Amino acid sequence: MNDASRVGTAPQPLSLASGRLAALSWGRSDAPTWLALHGWLDNAASFSRLAPQLVNALGIRIVAIDFRGHGHSAHAPAGSDYALWDYTHDVLDAMEALGLEQATLLAHSMGAAVSCLLAAALPEKVARLILIDGLGALNTPAQETPSQLRKGLIAHRRPPSRAP
Repeated sequence: MNDASRVGTAPQPLSLASGRLAALSWGRSDAPTWLALHGWLDNAASFSRLAPQLVNALGIRIVAIDFRGHGHSAHAPAGSDYALWDYTHDVLDAMEALGLEQATLLAHSMGAAVSCLLAAALPEKVARLILIDGLGALNTPAQETPSQLRKGLIAHRRPPSRAP
């Protein structure tokens, strides 16, 4: 059997969340579905070499989403932000569109951070985390967390945008 005839070799484009999110899918739609979450300034196609291998080895389906503002997904509405928390909503929207109550998340870099946030906030939605180049939460004693967040916010503060 050559690669072209193997299950999942060629990705199928998907449109999720009323067309707001684009995705690529490998494998049969009736197979257990994993969601793949790309890294910063990347897109769903970053899984195009790994996904077919996993699909064929494990008999799963992989759906790699393009986060808002990435790949073929729509940009966030004017005045919106591209914060990590916002991307968790993209994952939840994709899960809802695919009919998934719970998902295994295969995530790289920024996608790994997003998946960790989602797993911490809504553990019932995440069956497993598989992190590639994932940085977990930084350990700060609870009493130091507010001052650490304050320092981060002040350090990253930017002036308001001026309308043209």
